[in-house]
Amino acid sequence: MNTVQYLNRTFSVPSSWDEFTNDQLILITQLILSGMDPVRIKTILATHVIGLSGHLRPFAGNTYFVPGKISKFQLLAFRAITRKKAYLVSPEDIFFISELFNFMFIPAKYIEDDEKPLVRNVLLKRNFLPVIKSGKTLLYGTSEYYGNCTTAEYIAAENHYTEFINSASVENLDNLCAALYRPIVHLSPVKKLFIHSGADIRQPFDDNYLDNASCFSKIPLWQKFAVLLMFEGVRNYFMLDYPEIYTSSDEATDTENNNQSAWPMVVRSVAGHVTNIEKVLSLNIHSFMFELNQSIIDARKVKSITPKQ
Repeated sequence: MNTVQYLNRTFSVPSSWDEFTNDQLILITQLILSGMDPVRIKTILATHVIGLSGHLRPFAGNTYFVPGKISKFQLLAFRAITRKKAYLVSPEDIFFISELFNFMFIPAKYIEDDEKPLVRNVLLKRNFLPVIKSGKTLLYGTSEYYGNCTTAEYIAAENHYTEFINSASVENLDNLCAALYRPIVHLSPVKKLFIHSGADIRQPFDDNYLDNASCFSKIPLWQKFAVLLMFEGVRNYFMLDYPEIYTSSDEATDTENNNQSAWPMVVRSVAGHVTNIEKVLSLNIHSFMFELNQSIIDARKVKSITPKQ
């Protein structure tokens, strides 16, 4: 966290995605979904984090912070300003505070231009929407950093994520949510006592996961987009924690530009034999990624010491 002193008050300003509060992440999700440009997003976020939202009033060419409930009423707010009971807000101050959120965006890749547009750079391990309610149905998501996510579940989500990025179809967004959110297993009170606190209480992932997709057609779009941002955040962390997978030139292990036909090749390469594929798909995604990353490292070592013919 960064510490900022402004208008005689001290504020904690997040320095990473995981330090945002749930309310702040919800606001960010809605701002990004609106298509707002990154500079404007950072400015709105800055005013929100330091408690200026809803208290700013323009007057005589300047902007003032009007404390208390009187800021909601225009006449009372103007009276506070004229009686010098409000604080002048400098645009330069807001700009410098907004610059603390530069970690949220990076210049776009693969665009050859001196002034590259900024794109979001989500690095998020925390699930700030652990439960989503659709009508009377409660759907439960993954734990922090996808600690309870299987390989099959992650691959399904990856495929729908890629499809959404390419098409911006809400149907693909619903399918992404369905891959990661499921109802819980109904257990007797006695069995619940013996469940480990870190155990996955969701129904097991299977080929019928898309049956839950219709549930997500009933929830607000921003919630579904929040699921996408959380997946994107974990995916970006995977690129940092398992770098060999995303830098390999080998087609069978190149998941950065993966498509639905590439993943079976990747799973097969780890399984070693078709009879082991089901076992690999049920692995925790971190175990799978670690094994794949290590296999690439080992393969490169062998290749480096093998004499050329």
